Amino acid sequence: MRKIIIIIGVIFGILALAGGIYFAWKKSQEILTPPTSPTIPIITAPAPPISPIPPTSNLKSISDQTIFDYFIRHNLDEGGLTISAEIFYITQDGKIFKIIENAEDEIISSQPIENIQLIKSSANGERILIKYGKRDSPQFNIFNAVERIWELLPSEITAADFSPDSKKIAYLKTNNGKSDLITKNISETKTTKIISLSQKDLELKWLTNENILLLPKPSSQIDSDIWSINITNKTLKKIASGRGLMTNWSADGSLGIKFFVDQKRNSSLDLINDDGITQANFDFSTLPNKCLLTLNKIYCAIPQTHSSTQEPILPDDYLKRNVYFEDFIYEMDIEQNTFEIIYTETKSAIDAFRLSILDNQLLFINRYDNILYKLVISD
Repeated sequence: MRKIIIIIGVIFGILALAGGIYFAWKKSQEILTPPTSPTIPIITAPAPPISPIPPTSNLKSISDQTIFDYFIRHNLDEGGLTISAEIFYITQDGKIFKIIENAEDEIISSQPIENIQLIKSSANGERILIKYGKRDSPQFNIFNAVERIWELLPSEITAADFSPDSKKIAYLKTNNGKSDLITKNISETKTTKIISLSQKDLELKWLTNENILLLPKPSSQIDSDIWSINITNKTLKKIASGRGLMTNWSADGSLGIKFFVDQKRNSSLDLINDDGITQANFDFSTLPNKCLLTLNKIYCAIPQTHSSTQEPILPDDYLKRNVYFEDFIYEMDIEQNTFEIIYTETKSAIDAFRLSILDNQLLFINRYDNILYKLVISD
């Protein structure tokens, strides 16, 4: 009889512990649920070109030029802290400008570039990697924003990224039908082959000092995987699977936002760590490149409605620009456990992506007009 009582006590203890863990988990999710937002009428037509958003007390454009992308160069002190910063942008035809406050923007490269596909900035913003040319045989070059010179990369590269310390570059290079993952110091010619792969159409994300991610091209029609390669011991580990996989990561690579859809095209948005383990489930829907993760806050542009001729298939329609969103912007404070709406304007639509923080300003590109804006936020 005593033995039965002990067993029952153990069972109730386990149930109580499980209940405590569950309610603690539920409590931790509260900051991930935004308050109810005002309703905006749905627009059932493709997004027309619009004029730049008129400036307000806390939102205005940084430059009048339409841009392809932008990057920030950080001038650091000996301790690695930012003492000043400069904003650069690249236009659709490949010209590179530096923004000069209260003056005309300075052109620092007038060399035209055809069919730009993407740019990636080193963490310190001293260099940018530019992918351009034909889709099936792209070219890559590096622009040094400090010296204002071009640094050539080998041919037959299909993907590349800078290391977190901005001192190295990794790239995939085709070799006899396979792809070799190669790393090198930017200032040296010596290269190191990490591994050979049979997969194609992959992008690279150098996440942490030792780990590089292999990213598939996202599509809701295809099941795909994200793999992490340890460049020290040359091992692979799967960290995510699903359809329409998209991720965005914090600067230190410790946290990421993962988007994926099920076979019925229902989307999910998760907060994950660098091993792909889910830390929390977001109770709202947006895309990872419409969010920014900092050390203690998460900023997200969350669609309130959309402009398209049909219910969008995500992420495909977004990537093809077949759908445009109308966003409100939210700030989640992880330490204070708060969720605050910081932009709710409805008179002029924004579809914000490529968010970044500079001082007390949240920078983003508006997909409606391809202009760079800054939103003043509290410290």
